[in-house]
Amino acid sequence: MPFSSIFGHGEVIHKLEEAFRRDHLPTAYLFRGPQGVGKGVVAKALAQMLNCRSHNNCGHCPSCRLLLRGEHPDFHLLCPQGKFIKISQIQELIAQLSLKPSLATKRVVLLKHADKMNAESANAFLKILEEPPLDTLLILTAVEESLMLETLLSRCQKISFAPLGQQEIDAILQKDFHLAEDCRALVLRYSQGCLRREFIAKGGRLLSLRSQALHMLLNLHATEMEGHFKQLEGVVSQNLFSYFLEFLAQLLKDLLSLQLGFSERIVNRDLLQVLREQAERWPAELLEQAFLKVIATEINLLAFAAKGLGLEALIVDLKMRLGSGG
Repeated sequence: MPFSSIFGHGEVIHKLEEAFRRDHLPTAYLFRGPQGVGKGVVAKALAQMLNCRSHNNCGHCPSCRLLLRGEHPDFHLLCPQGKFIKISQIQELIAQLSLKPSLATKRVVLLKHADKMNAESANAFLKILEEPPLDTLLILTAVEESLMLETLLSRCQKISFAPLGQQEIDAILQKDFHLAEDCRALVLRYSQGCLRREFIAKGGRLLSLRSQALHMLLNLHATEMEGHFKQLEGVVSQNLFSYFLEFLAQLLKDLLSLQLGFSERIVNRDLLQVLREQAERWPAELLEQAFLKVIATEINLLAFAAKGLGLEALIVDLKMRLGSGG
């Protein structure tokens, strides 16, 4: 795609275009920034521009057509296999780079999630950076730069990607995704400055899940907890527990913001009337304690196999803290 069709990152795109125009492209770039912010999209657009017959991402020349179909022999894309990028992937890449480009003026390697290389694969990739092949641009993307080898980082020119604005995310959602209005609004509210594709894919279910989280939070005074536990079973069976906790935490944060007089910070603005009515039920101190407990549970459940038991323990804890307020 042409750079002009990419929402946001104008300064980054300008730097890349200038580097190309001045023939100052480095051997390797590190595109760093939040997951889903568009690092890979910009990298592919750069690869397309470098080899487009007119260098304007025309979409019609042989190079553009091959790249857009994912069939360009001189565009190499590496992603983690499982949790990590494996050394066998790097070894295969080294073998490919030992050959001359088939069609491209500038061969491009896009290594996504470079922060997920283990020690073996990172050291193997370092050899490519130490003796870079001719006519090749290496582009690495990363969220957690601190997880990467310093020797690897020092050989890359770093480009930082800032979070996208709400208008930019909304424009992408309307252009590229077919979402119902209420789902699109929810995705936008919880976007966190990036395009959360898994969140988008689950839009309808997550809208219902947020309603469940709100209902549970406002009915902790119920003497019978069996209904809550039954709902939690469904949350776990659908592997939605992380989203449930995210909603629960944000609802508590919104209530706390209203208690403290910071209504402009509310994320769930479509629920503002309900939240205003309920905010005075609990002291700010209890809401803060409950919020921190949800965050701690979210962290602990990442390594806890019995997700259901962990969620049930959380709801019991919240009932003890907040149940008397209803």
